[in-house]
Amino acid sequence: QEARDLGVPTGGWAPLDWWTENGAAPWLGDLFGLKECPQKGYPARTGMNVRDSDLTLIFGNQWSPGCLLTARYCGLFKKTAFYVGWPYADDAFRARRIEAWRDMMIDNPGFKVLNVAGNRESRNPGIQEACRAFVREVLRG
Repeated sequence: QEARDLGVPTGGWAPLDWWTENGAAPWLGDLFGLKECPQKGYPARTGMNVRDSDLTLIFGNQWSPGCLLTARYCGLFKKTAFYVGWPYADDAFRARRIEAWRDMMIDNPGFKVLNVAGNRESRNPGIQEACRAFVREVLRG
């Protein structure tokens, strides 16, 4: 949502049948430029999103199954991964991650496609807004 609101094109892969934890959501295709993954399950979608991106921002508990899977795909496809973490220990931690992002971008100036991955709001209350704020800040430069 943040990228689109800032005029940055969005896209990527959604699970087969447009599956979300709230049921099918085919409207996500039109809203965000998503395509339906031809294979069943979140892992297939995750792999295709990592494969088709230059850099992946992982926002969440690094030991969760989804974050571990995303990190494994980044290794498999030799893609850069940047781990933010959640929840923040404090505002200083968040500021350090923003600074680390900016330092990493110096070493990755040519990236064109950012994959944003992370834990779901239903299990991590507040993570969606924290991720939006982080992405908003890093995209604005």
